[in-house]
Amino acid sequence: MEPEYIDLNYEPEKSDFLAFAYLESVGKFEKACEQIAAESSVGTWTDLATMSEFAAKICAKVFKIKKTTPDEGFVWIAYPKELFDTKNLAQNLSILFGNLFELKFVKKIEILDIRFPKWFVKVHGGPKFEIRSIKREFDVGERPLLITTMKPKLGLNSKEIADIFEKALRGGVDLLKDEEILVDQEYCKFEERLEKVMEVIEKVESETGEKKAYLVNITGSYPDMVERIDDVCEFGNKAVMLNMLLLENDLRAIIDYAHKKNLLAFGHFVLQGAYSERISNYVLQKLARILGFDLIHLKSCIGKLREGILKSMYYKEALTSRHIPETLFLGILEQEIPLKPALPVIWGGTHPGQIEAIRDVYGFEIAIQAGGSIHGHPLGSYGGARAWRESFDACLSGIPVEKYEGMYLRKAIEKWGTVKMDAGKARKRLENMLPTLNFLVLENGIKYSEFIDNLFLSLASDKK
Repeated sequence: MEPEYIDLNYEPEKSDFLAFAYLESVGKFEKACEQIAAESSVGTWTDLATMSEFAAKICAKVFKIKKTTPDEGFVWIAYPKELFDTKNLAQNLSILFGNLFELKFVKKIEILDIRFPKWFVKVHGGPKFEIRSIKREFDVGERPLLITTMKPKLGLNSKEIADIFEKALRGGVDLLKDEEILVDQEYCKFEERLEKVMEVIEKVESETGEKKAYLVNITGSYPDMVERIDDVCEFGNKAVMLNMLLLENDLRAIIDYAHKKNLLAFGHFVLQGAYSERISNYVLQKLARILGFDLIHLKSCIGKLREGILKSMYYKEALTSRHIPETLFLGILEQEIPLKPALPVIWGGTHPGQIEAIRDVYGFEIAIQAGGSIHGHPLGSYGGARAWRESFDACLSGIPVEKYEGMYLRKAIEKWGTVKMDAGKARKRLENMLPTLNFLVLENGIKYSEFIDNLFLSLASDKK
């Protein structure tokens, strides 16, 4: 019995993984589809005399094709549960993201979305801490949490980092965060840095009455991460940070260990730009939430990064919503995620003059990570943190930021300007066109999504 890698009559099971991808083939499109399904499940480049009836039955199946040209188009692929070692994250991801990117019949493939089945969601369990409980822990009320990272990223010793962080804490930062490339260098050892920063946190907490924490980078081997979590608890800290895309099977285990110690787990994406050329950021955001991170990076569409505003709004929903409706023009499949929401951490060239746009795009059930706009403020790190806190006060008081009487905010706006947009209204207008937009993209290809992003921007933006 030979596997049927293309089966347009196949009805996916609820236990199947579903992948939605955009494919450009070299040669016959259907041949590329067959190769993708074969290589990611039971087959290879040729027929097999060793193929069993059971192996053929559980092969990955392309069950829907929508070509936009003879060698380009959208494909839907189902992966039966029997293919998966159900508690082995590395094996699961090897099936979904294996060597399909290197096949000679594939010119380009982009995984736009994956519907993760409920059994996979249940195995990993999602975040421990809800957004509102995190905000209550730090007593921030209706405003966003404010996070800062260290700049320069490397080259400062533990005392220098603690001294700079102290100024930011006094200015109103809630959470301090290590850079992803700072862990345990010789000139800035992990335990010494943790001790120095926690001394500063304890001092500022006692003097201001505000609660603070340190998202210290514990990334490393599993034994090292366990030891670092124990150190974090010994020093009375409340949180840790991990580089998400470099950990594989140890990832779930170390998040579990952090949660057992009642620590917040922050997921920092590394290599996200490289991955997103092949795997949509939307998939990575959703996966990070399922794996259990309580706080997760979400690229800002307003600052220095290349991210469509409309897509970024939907990516936030991957972190926070229980039901995600199908939105094919953005490459999104319908998905149930019966998990607690993760706290989106907006990052990437953020500054206080953007606060009204950030509110309109993301709301305030978020954290904002600011590095350059705090440590690059004309009045220093204290002034940068104060500027952000003044911007929160302005928004929550209904005062336009440029009219708010705050010295620190005014200095920030003089340096970086303001950004405003009516994102909610623009999104509603596009959603009213949903059938038309889905049709246009499915008929014309993924590049048409860029036109929709530009249309949304023209509807939403009023930059100054």
